[in-house]
Amino acid sequence: MLRKISLVSVLFVVVAVFSSVAFAQDAGFSLTIMHTNDVHGAYGPYDGSLDAVTDGGAAREMTVINQIRAEGGNSILVDGGDRFTGTLFHQQWRGVEASRIMNMMKYDVMTVGNHEFDDGYDTLVKFVDSLNFPIITSDVTFGPELKDKIKPYTILEVGGQKIGVIGLTPPDSATLSSPGPEVKFSDDLVGIVQPIVDDLTKQGINKIMLLTHIGLLVDEDLATKLSGVDLIVGGHSHSLLSNAYTGAEGKYPVIAQDKDGKNVYIVQAGSSLKFMGRLNVQWDKDGVVTSASGDTILLSRYITPEPEMAKLVDELRAPITELTKQEIGETSVFLVGDRKVCRVAECNLGNLIT
Repeated sequence: MLRKISLVSVLFVVVAVFSSVAFAQDAGFSLTIMHTNDVHGAYGPYDGSLDAVTDGGAAREMTVINQIRAEGGNSILVDGGDRFTGTLFHQQWRGVEASRIMNMMKYDVMTVGNHEFDDGYDTLVKFVDSLNFPIITSDVTFGPELKDKIKPYTILEVGGQKIGVIGLTPPDSATLSSPGPEVKFSDDLVGIVQPIVDDLTKQGINKIMLLTHIGLLVDEDLATKLSGVDLIVGGHSHSLLSNAYTGAEGKYPVIAQDKDGKNVYIVQAGSSLKFMGRLNVQWDKDGVVTSASGDTILLSRYITPEPEMAKLVDELRAPITELTKQEIGETSVFLVGDRKVCRVAECNLGNLIT
């Protein structure tokens, strides 16, 4: 009788195991994509919309990252480019601050934005060498120092699945920044991306996303001309996509149809690290996206800064604090420097600088 019970128990366990495996295969694969873009050196909190409070900052981002990772599901952390230029953090550290913060956060991959070229080719080389994760772009040809370090795409392995991630940089970066003669850009985005998608598909990879810095409108247009791309995580246009916040540029995610009529889900998370995005994606066993949902997360005053990241930000801020105490002159008029003004018309701060 004991032997029969043992045999029945063994058979029950075997059936249960195989049933679980079959169920897991039928269930497909789920992934949470945490994403940022156009941070522009905004690592400390800054004045928010409420009186005497601040929003944003790397320490609050770190808190949210830890909370999502603690949920135990499959997740990746990606960045859509333009870590350089915009605050005294970058003016002081020239990319050192970005690599230290991103390495501590354990980013999985980033793409190259146009502002990554602002301080010249040599600074970009140093930045790339300091990263503990891949930096990618497919429409840029680099000189010998970077051609083997910045790849067109990377393959992330998460939860036993492979995800192809292809990078893109603004084709007009040569006029937007200072890349130098070693760097060449192409505007044939479809001709570049589609062969990579086809190659990844031949490798058996059926989960493919673009990590771009080309702007929301270009993302939407590009999606309609491609086949086999599931997601686009973007940047460059500073577009806040959200289902909750007034003034958002669109819903999160924006949905386009590719050349085969399949949905492509597009996300972006504003700028200056006031927000980060969370996209939850479910694929079926055949690699077809069955759902993609989420929203941008306001890094608000209600989020407790993560202590170790706050300590690093304070360390990086120390020489900046001394710098801001230096008086360099006086002005009797308000100096207008808002990008919405100075990028389209003459402004007095621009005149002063030039």
